[in-house]
Amino acid sequence: EKVLKFTEQVMPKSPAKGAYDDYVRELVLLAYPLHKADEAKVNEVLTESQLAVWEQLKDFLRLNRGNNYIEIPMKNQGGSFSVQLTD
Repeated sequence: EKVLKFTEQVMPKSPAKGAYDDYVRELVLLAYPLHKADEAKVNEVLTESQLAVWEQLKDFLRLNRGNNYIEIPMKNQGGSFSVQLTD
């Protein structure tokens, strides 16, 4: 209980979103179904130019199928962060 009280006191109180919250959410909401769908379905749904963009993005926005999350690398930080998804 002491730890909980301590962390609640230290955490920011503002409900404001970060500058990239909506952008990252949109990327994940696009990448997740495209990764999970059959390639034939993706080819059917996307236009030729959209397919070209997706071919570039799908290696960048990696899907970890075993743990069901999208991993987004942060090249300037040398790491990555993951967005967990549930079915």
